[in-house]
Amino acid sequence: MIALLSFVARRKEVLFFVLELMSAGTFKISFYCLSLLFSSCSSHSTEHEDEAETSTSIQKIQREVFETGKVIPKVTCKSNPAFSFALYLPTDYDTTRKFPCIIFFDPHAGGEFVVKKYQHLAEEFHFILIGSNDSKNGLSMDQTNQIAGALINDATTRFSTFKDVSFAGFSGGAKVALSSATQNNNVTSVIYCGAAIPISSSENFSMLGFAGISDMNYTDVIQFDQSLQEPSANHFLIEWNGKHRGDAGVVGHRREVNRRAGEQDVAAIRADHGRP
Repeated sequence: MIALLSFVARRKEVLFFVLELMSAGTFKISFYCLSLLFSSCSSHSTEHEDEAETSTSIQKIQREVFETGKVIPKVTCKSNPAFSFALYLPTDYDTTRKFPCIIFFDPHAGGEFVVKKYQHLAEEFHFILIGSNDSKNGLSMDQTNQIAGALINDATTRFSTFKDVSFAGFSGGAKVALSSATQNNNVTSVIYCGAAIPISSSENFSMLGFAGISDMNYTDVIQFDQSLQEPSANHFLIEWNGKHRGDAGVVGHRREVNRRAGEQDVAAIRADHGRP
């Protein structure tokens, strides 16, 4: 089933995109959304002027060699060798054009885990994926901000990507994504799921949130959503009929709930949380 949703992006432009509910339960919506965000918010063109001919999946950039179409579990950060990340470059990656990039923060430093989970979507939508192998629950915000800064530096200097990147995270990783985005001007959009942290509604990046109505952090995410209701906030929250999971199978959004989710059950849960 295909549902049409809208997302308010920077400069108050309304972007329309398609949400395809997948049987595997992954939120494919994120890649549709970010594809549109990059096409509207970036000043760079992704079109080829001269198509590069290549017969191998190995590409060179700045004297480094990375294999495409395969998850690389550990790449040491050049800007800070104490940190590393998992990497996925789509099969058609080359250095003659720019690619959008998503940097993931897992609550258990599972960079490889999260990159593997979404590599098929990165392949389909031509995204570079980077997953931190160091950011995890229990670190201070100063520590995670340092990690995020190192990843942004590597992403924008070692790979053929736009100067602007996107952050994404689940649970504790969602808090890192939101917090670190406020400290980095290169971040233009954040996808957060299963948790949130208070930030100013005046931040200059777009936000797409996911909240399971049975999630232990549901109330926190709803309160965060309500704090961003000012017209200047580029924010959209999607609620789904589930618990605390990162692969949110979306069945509804805002106050419109898909019948398959069970409207009466959802209404009862929302009432318990003080939601209409």
